[in-house]
Amino acid sequence: MPGEPDGYRLGRGYHVDALGLTLGGYADFRYENLEGQRDTLRARDLSVFVSGELAPNWRVFSETEFGDAVTVDSDGISGAGSELEVERLYVEHDLSPGLRLRAGKFLTPIGRRNLIHAAPLAWGVSRPLTTSAPFARHASGLEAIGTTPVGDGALDFHVFLDATERLDNSERTEETFMDSQVQPNPRNAFDHAAGLRLVYRSRDDDLQLGFSVARFRLQDRPNAKRLAGVDFQYTAGGAELTGEGVYRESQGDEEGDDYGAFVQLALPLGGDFYGVASHERYRSGLFSEAADIDTVGVTYRPVPPLSIKLERRETRGEEQLAPDGWLIALSVLL
Repeated sequence: MPGEPDGYRLGRGYHVDALGLTLGGYADFRYENLEGQRDTLRARDLSVFVSGELAPNWRVFSETEFGDAVTVDSDGISGAGSELEVERLYVEHDLSPGLRLRAGKFLTPIGRRNLIHAAPLAWGVSRPLTTSAPFARHASGLEAIGTTPVGDGALDFHVFLDATERLDNSERTEETFMDSQVQPNPRNAFDHAAGLRLVYRSRDDDLQLGFSVARFRLQDRPNAKRLAGVDFQYTAGGAELTGEGVYRESQGDEEGDDYGAFVQLALPLGGDFYGVASHERYRSGLFSEAADIDTVGVTYRPVPPLSIKLERRETRGEEQLAPDGWLIALSVLL
């Protein structure tokens, strides 16, 4: 932001006011001890953010991610699974104080969790399938973002149009189940899409209620799909209760419909420690059973940009979607 002091601040990046640029990012390191898999230590995400003011009311933002840069397991150290990808790249223009237009590649505005994105901002290690599997996590095209007062609160809205097939070939490597070795695991990139997200926020932002709808086609799965979802967040006394639910209808598609929902509670334990527990039920049309996934863990957050997380995960039903085991993560917003 213009007018910020030069220099580095943890969680806010390095700012150069004369250039109107800020350099930041985040890192996520994980240890996984999962049933049926090798114990693995990996640099899961190394992301670099660059943001800046092009002119009054014009901004640019980019995120470049180096995924699985280094993996350590019983076979030794490897970078064979590493991937360099542009996660986000867009130009944004303020049309009015309450409305802006975004053009480029951005996070798909479906649900709350997909827009959080950076691992240091999430309480748990595991990402719920409900927030990642039913739709492509990125979109390329246009997005209008606005807000308007509603009583003592506000109503935010996102409207997006996507043309990933024409604009971004790199998305063809994205998988439906991004942290699983499951098969089948089809690609999860839009061919084209359109959608709307509405969020009501109370005056103090302690209550947020969201609703999302979208219609799209996925690459290599040509039949149209329709999606509807709801989400919420409630905070009080340092505790946070969140949840999302989604239903995706596959029109004329043999794989069937997808649906899922989860709820998560984070409670302060004292001394910068938080207890985190969640339950999710997810049914993929690609498999015969639903997965019921329970997680419980502890997160240490001495400062907001830094989290150390320990999590135990257990799954019933389609266990291969989220294998039982222990997960540890060190996440920092730079």
